[in-house]
Amino acid sequence: MNLTRRQFGALALPALAASAAPAKPNSNFGGVQIGVITYSFRSLPVENTLKYCLDSGVSAIEMMSNVAETFAGAPLPVMRPMGPPPGQRPAGAPPAGGPGRPGGPGRFQATPEQIEARKKAAAALTAWRTSASMDKFKELRRIYNDAGVKIYCFKLPPTLEMPDAEYEYIWNVAETLGADHITMELPTNDELLARVAAFAAKRKLAIAFHT
Repeated sequence: MNLTRRQFGALALPALAASAAPAKPNSNFGGVQIGVITYSFRSLPVENTLKYCLDSGVSAIEMMSNVAETFAGAPLPVMRPMGPPPGQRPAGAPPAGGPGRPGGPGRFQATPEQIEARKKAAAALTAWRTSASMDKFKELRRIYNDAGVKIYCFKLPPTLEMPDAEYEYIWNVAETLGADHITMELPTNDELLARVAAFAAKRKLAIAFHT
């Protein structure tokens, strides 16, 4: 069969593209699915999380809210201060060179302005969540699925302070991402435990606890 150069190119290009496509990751071994939580990549830029999964050969991920919400365009939270300004020792700090206690008196105390900024940021985030479209989360799920990475659960811890509309948002995002369940730290407050359990039962999407 004689082919023109154009006809040959039309036949060859799809084959070349297929051979050049990277293999999808597979971290299922002997029927046991191995996954990773995005917290494992916490020191790295959030927007490259999928690349870290692919580089690691991971095909299943527990996605924390900061990854999904950054992609969706949520307002960034105000971070808690982790230490005093350079040259300033926090009130009650142990002597220089002495041992400190995590969360103890040596912990840097936020200023009233920082506390107010965090409150405003939290209110803005709640307002965004309770009005957010699921379109960007659908897109995120498609991108991960196309790359061969399953988002098997979503971590955004519900709190007692959250309105029901924010609970609805958490469950909506989890379902949109294709997650099988939601995760949070194990509540020590019985009222919170009862509320999240009731909400999970109502939405028929389980919540699981880190311990």
